[in-house]
Amino acid sequence: MIDKLLNIFEKSNYKLPEADIGLLMQYIEFKEVTKKNEILLNANDVETKSYFLLEGILRIYNFENGREYTRNIFTEGDFFTESSSFFTGMSHGFQIDSLMPSKIYYIRKENFLELQTKSQVLNQFFNKQLERALVFMILRNCELQKPAIEKYKSFRRQKPQLFGKVPDYILSSYLNITPEAFSRIQKSLNIQ
Repeated sequence: MIDKLLNIFEKSNYKLPEADIGLLMQYIEFKEVTKKNEILLNANDVETKSYFLLEGILRIYNFENGREYTRNIFTEGDFFTESSSFFTGMSHGFQIDSLMPSKIYYIRKENFLELQTKSQVLNQFFNKQLERALVFMILRNCELQKPAIEKYKSFRRQKPQLFGKVPDYILSSYLNITPEAFSRIQKSLNIQ
């Protein structure tokens, strides 16, 4: 399992020195999610962990006016957290759950902060991930302004592995379109 985690670093162009690998091993914890819809973060809880997704699919979402809004869908190799809660120490109503069985390494917030002070390479990696998350959110906000069919086509190109694995109502929620519009778009593009 540790090899998969080290591959995440290498794919991000961060080769960890042996000392940093040892340091990371002191702080990370492993969790296997054995079923769909297992909750990792409840909507009213404060996020205290950052995650490395080794296998599976997870999502972060919230409810507003009785409707579910998927903020992000995470796949193998993603490093993430519910950042608004993690950094402010307050709950903002977001929930994280599994869309399929998953394998995860996670780091508790206090260990995350300590690792940043002890390892320059890990600090750079974490900062780069935060930078990527910020850019993602800016681009996602721009994407959400596009017509539904353009959002759908773009998302299908970016994350084709999610189609057929993740229920359509979750994908439509992520795209901020109704399930009915999602279905009409698929029919118009001859996608079953």
